[in-house]
Formats: sequence, C-alpha cells, structure tokens
Amino acid sequence: MEKQKQNINFKMITSRLKDVRYTSLDGAKGNFGVKMDDLIEPTDMHDNGFTLLYTRHIHLEPEAMFDMTISFEIKAYFDDEARDFFVKRRNQLEAFIEKAKEGIARRQHVGNQMALIVAQLTQFQGMNPIIIPPYPKKQA
Repeated sequence: MEKQKQNINFKMITSRLKDVRYTSLDGAKGNFGVKMDDLIEPTDMHDNGFTLLYTRHIHLEPEAMFDMTISFEIKAYFDDEARDFFVKRRNQLEAFIEKAKEGIARRQHVGNQMALIVAQLTQFQGMNPIIIPPYPKKQA
C-alpha cells in the first residue's frame, strides 16, 4: 500500500505582539556582542488549529545596557480538509507543528517585527539603534 502525502492548508494565520520586557542595566562602556535566543513553542492545540508563542531574548555580552524579551502569539487555523485529517490523526499534530513552526513564523514576518522593536527601543533609550537580523543564522 502506497503512503499518500497530505497537503495541510490553513484557513487563516494571525500574529500579534504579546509581550515586551525591557530592563535597563548599568555598565555601557566597551565592546559588546549582541546575543539573540529564539524559542517557538506550541501553547495550544485543538481541532481547528494551534497557537504558537515565539519569544526572542536579546542581550549583550558581557552583560550591559539592557536585557530585552519580545513575544508574539501566532494563531493558525486549519482549513476543513486539514482539520478533518488531524481529527483522525491526533498523534501526528505535534510532529507537524514541530516541523512547520519556523516556516509559519517567517511567513508572518514576526522576526522582522521583532527587529524593528529592538531598533526602536534601543534608539528610544538614547543609544544608537541596535539593528539585528530578522532571524538568527542557522548553526552549521
């Protein structure tokens, strides 16, 4: 029996800013490296789709000037065919989300929005704006 590949389509995907935390720190002299840590995790899974929380932590090394965390919530709603597929195969939903979450976040341009927030907040604090790439480089 040949295994059939299922196309998963979405009726709608939305994203919105969930949280921004900015903490000013002492010690702003010298050279610093900007560090970015991204985490995309499912927070809700249901018959109609799922919700992801995309969190980025931005800080300097050595620790100085600021510590910032930005979170976006991404809601993905399945079309009828995809919903029916996962209702019958709930055990495959987690694996699908794990494989698709980064692509979904990129299509929603969440990393671009986070980069703009970092530049605006650092400039607002009287610094030169810190420009970060929208997405971290893949580790080789």
